[in-house]
Amino acid sequence: MICLKYLLLFIILSSLSGCGVLQFSPGQVKKQNAWLLHETAKAAASCACETQADQTLQQLTALTVKQSESVVLDYGVPEKLPSSDLDSLLSSQTSDIAQQALGKTQSQNTLTDLLINILLVLLSLFGGAAGTQYLSAVKNKKAST
Repeated sequence: MICLKYLLLFIILSSLSGCGVLQFSPGQVKKQNAWLLHETAKAAASCACETQADQTLQQLTALTVKQSESVVLDYGVPEKLPSSDLDSLLSSQTSDIAQQALGKTQSQNTLTDLLINILLVLLSLFGGAAGTQYLSAVKNKKAST
């Protein structure tokens, strides 16, 4: 019975902290994609300056470089750095890495939804009336996100 109480406490705390709790650590493909995003942003900013593009475009591309650096720092640097010269960035290999990363993210989101649904069922089965009320609240929160 004590184990059940800890399980319910874990579920409640996990749910209160939001959906980001069940986020998987990024694999090498996602890290490579984040790296290539940053390198692509840098190349775009450089091209915008070199071609003396509109000031707004230059500012936007400079901001994108900063934002993409944050993504690299969050995901981590890949073990094997992909080529980042302009021709490589525009190659089909870079596009393939982006597509693979997108596919992995979509499949992980499906798994996360499955895990959340299993936790909700367990809560409703073992939580009694309070569990049923909490289940309703969590379903409403999930629907709104």
